[in-house]
Amino acid sequence: MNCPSDTALLPVITVRAEQGPIDIPTLLDALRFVESRPRAAASNRDGLIFRLQEAHTPDEIDEAGKAFIAWTQANGLFVGAHDPGAPGGSSARAP
Repeated sequence: MNCPSDTALLPVITVRAEQGPIDIPTLLDALRFVESRPRAAASNRDGLIFRLQEAHTPDEIDEAGKAFIAWTQANGLFVGAHDPGAPGGSSARAP
């Protein structure tokens, strides 16, 4: 198994968790979140785990982040995304 780095996801993804909304700032955090939900309804969980584990180049990291967003949306877990470097920590929230 290839271990993802602590490479930052841009934007940071906010998801619903048992303890309330949490930010997912890195590939490793995204991988841990997906792995902690073995009964997630959306298909291709294993494919997403592989994609998160194997993302190394900027393009692969970008695609893994997009796949993670799509997976959280399909599972009703997506809250929003924000750029932590933007003035005021700009945020885009899902309806």
